[in-house]
Amino acid sequence: MKINHSDEVKRMCDKVLAISKTPEELAKRLAMLSADMVLDDITYQPLPPEPEAIMRYNALNKDKKYKFDKDNPGWREFPTIKEWLDKRSKTMTENSSNVYWLKEWIRDVPDEERRDRLKAKLNEFSITTRQVSVEQQDKALFPVLKMFGGRVAED
Repeated sequence: MKINHSDEVKRMCDKVLAISKTPEELAKRLAMLSADMVLDDITYQPLPPEPEAIMRYNALNKDKKYKFDKDNPGWREFPTIKEWLDKRSKTMTENSSNVYWLKEWIRDVPDEERRDRLKAKLNEFSITTRQVSVEQQDKALFPVLKMFGGRVAED
């Protein structure tokens, strides 16, 4: 999600922080603000098309893939393969992040009209991306949290 962090958005966020008395109220207000201001910036990004080498690799059975990987340990570092893997990973991460935040906002938004808009946007994402649960995403974050001792890195 690429958002233009204009002065108006920053002022609105500061206002929401100032008037929110509880964490639940803050979540509700931020969800409403998100539904109103950034929803148009959230878009599903299709995965990049597979290069021919990846299609041939994926067509191999498990044993042949194992042998190929053993005989060619650095094949994923070839520029076209690495570029595709990086782009695919970035796209999947962006889509998963957008789905995560849409689900969070749907949960926190108090009114039906905004919730319907958020649900409509969520339905623009592929079913596979939407099925990733919050628990699965949290489970994926656990090794990172463990690595940093549960602390948040600061700029």
